Amino acid sequence: MTKVPNHHGTCNDAVSTIAIIQKNESSDVRVTLGSWRGQPKFHIREFEVWAGQAAGKKGTQNNISLPVAKLPEMRRAICEAEAQAIEQGL
Repeated sequence: MTKVPNHHGTCNDAVSTIAIIQKNESSDVRVTLGSWRGQPKFHIREFEVWAGQAAGKKGTQNNISLPVAKLPEMRRAICEAEAQAIEQGL
């Protein structure tokens, strides 16, 4: 687990990266597990290359952070979104 800088440049509690999904050539979406102020959370956050940044990507304000207990509800919502997208031919 590593500490990840947030959009303020400070670090949140240690996180474990579950997935990195490429959005485009300059940004990606990261799914992580960690904690915030001692509470277990999962995070979905956009990271991108910022102008003038030497290397790597920095977290943006585009994110969602929910208690780990909400993972089953989020999974159901994503599965439903996928089913509807398929049904609509998207």
